[in-house]
Amino acid sequence: MSQHSKFKGRNLTVSQLRDGLVYLDIFYSDLNYVDIQTTPAYDFFALVCDCSGALGLILGGTLLTIVEILQFFLQLLNIIATSARFTRMQRR
Repeated sequence: MSQHSKFKGRNLTVSQLRDGLVYLDIFYSDLNYVDIQTTPAYDFFALVCDCSGALGLILGGTLLTIVEILQFFLQLLNIIATSARFTRMQRR
């Protein structure tokens, strides 16, 4: 044992080795293991569905806003045209 590379140059006797070394026996109470697997929260199809749903809501809101603005201007032009006709009728 004293010829082992770890103890070389220390000049230890067998009794010093016996007093200084500890034999340790480690064992497990049961040999079970837990297999932990990670799975992605989103697969590609779910991601595309969520993104396209949000995009559809945004585009729908935008188109609705554009239609409402056009309707506002058409009603404004109608009011202006009606008031111009009414003033012409009153002058005659």
